[in-house]
Amino acid sequence: MRLGFHHLEVLVTVADAGSIRKAAQVLQVAQPAVTTQLHRIETTLGVRLFDRNRDGVTPTELGRYAVTRARELLAGIEELATTLSSLAREELPNLALRVGGVAGPFVLDLVNVLHELIPGRETATVMEPMVGTLLDQVASGDLDLVVVHEFPGFEVRAPEHVDLVTIIAAEPVFAMVADSHPAAVKPAIGLADLAGDDWVMMTPDDTGLYARLRIICEAAGFTPRFRHAANDSSAAVAIVADAQAVSGMYATGRQLPGIMVRPLAGTPHTRRIMLAWRQDSEIADLGGDIVQRLMERYFQLADDRPHYAAWLAEHGREAILKPPPGPR
Repeated sequence: MRLGFHHLEVLVTVADAGSIRKAAQVLQVAQPAVTTQLHRIETTLGVRLFDRNRDGVTPTELGRYAVTRARELLAGIEELATTLSSLAREELPNLALRVGGVAGPFVLDLVNVLHELIPGRETATVMEPMVGTLLDQVASGDLDLVVVHEFPGFEVRAPEHVDLVTIIAAEPVFAMVADSHPAAVKPAIGLADLAGDDWVMMTPDDTGLYARLRIICEAAGFTPRFRHAANDSSAAVAIVADAQAVSGMYATGRQLPGIMVRPLAGTPHTRRIMLAWRQDSEIADLGGDIVQRLMERYFQLADDRPHYAAWLAEHGREAILKPPPGPR
């Protein structure tokens, strides 16, 4: 195993937290996942970095050195990213619209919509998993438009002078299981059907996805085992297809060989998809038109996904356009 950014982050978080349990809460992953990750790091390096005791963990002498160096490297990576971002902005044509968003089809749709509304205008795109980072970049003027999402109970706050407008209020999250999974034959899968399975999740971000899934699973009578983390959806699909784990999949995801995508019974898991722009942006007056066209493209994509088209036929489009109960 080669050490990477995530491993350095784990070392620093464990040292700061003083316990595996608290570090897992900060990282928004299961405690066993942090224990396994730390063990792999120590095995790779061939040294013990932390002493374990009843009260938590304490860095060894080598561990203190490793944590200090990890902090320096993480700071260097952050500085590098900031510098490159600044240089990239300087290289962009002044007329280019800078758009960004979380992974998914919306960023490409946003680019196409802008080309429709402002023919000949250049665009530059940024994919970023951290919603807070995207919104901060809109607030600072580094980005013009971003697509972000949130989960119930973990609502996003728009920075000052930034409009945050809903495109889809409650997109359902479906279950993704191996086609050999016992629940794969069901038209809708209950969360309790997945109680005995390990889960593969995307690398933790700032949306509260892990915590939200834990909440709804515990309401169904079990605590999910987050055993695997994937950097992209293709890696998650491969793990599920190999029958090593189950996962959630946004309803617009593709049905691929080796997996089955099924609705979750009762639709306990949803996300809100939103578009953000600065109120004084040159495209602010186009915001309503952009949202409408993104919504139209969304339903075109949904109609192209048989599992989602069937769900919408049963529940109606209003089910995802009407926000769920609770604060926003």
